[in-house]
Amino acid sequence: FFNDVRRFAWVKVVKTSDVGKLPFFKELGPEPFKDLKIDYFQKILKKSNSAVKSLIMDQKKIGGVGNIYANDALNLSKIDPRRKTSSLTEKETKKLFEAILEVLKRGIKYGGATEINFVNALGQGGKYQEHFLAYGRQKQKCYNCGGTIKKIRIAGRGTYFCPNCQK
Repeated sequence: FFNDVRRFAWVKVVKTSDVGKLPFFKELGPEPFKDLKIDYFQKILKKSNSAVKSLIMDQKKIGGVGNIYANDALNLSKIDPRRKTSSLTEKETKKLFEAILEVLKRGIKYGGATEINFVNALGQGGKYQEHFLAYGRQKQKCYNCGGTIKKIRIAGRGTYFCPNCQK
């Protein structure tokens, strides 16, 4: 059974050997746990001048970082999601790289986030939403500093951050 109410997904039956030939997969950026390396990450951040949140969610630049994990990685690394990527220091870039890996590991540990209707193949919802650092926590206390999480929009997406500690 397949039901994608939000219309983000699709199903196509192809031979395993042909998956990599599909335009969607050919255009995906490196995956964080497989091919994404710190030197490539630093290079794409320095080369761009977009908001850091927009870049880390760009599937052509980095595969697999969605809105929830982008918000949480930026909070964990204490980086303002509106910052221009080219303004990040080497230290901040490394911290963000590590934060992306950390929040994705937590997401896997807790089975993903069941925000609306996600369930796994066994019909079970994820539990990551019980561990959000910033995402969906508007007007709640920041775990880093005790400030108040604020919600704004970046590239049409809800963006949650702490203006007190995310600089």
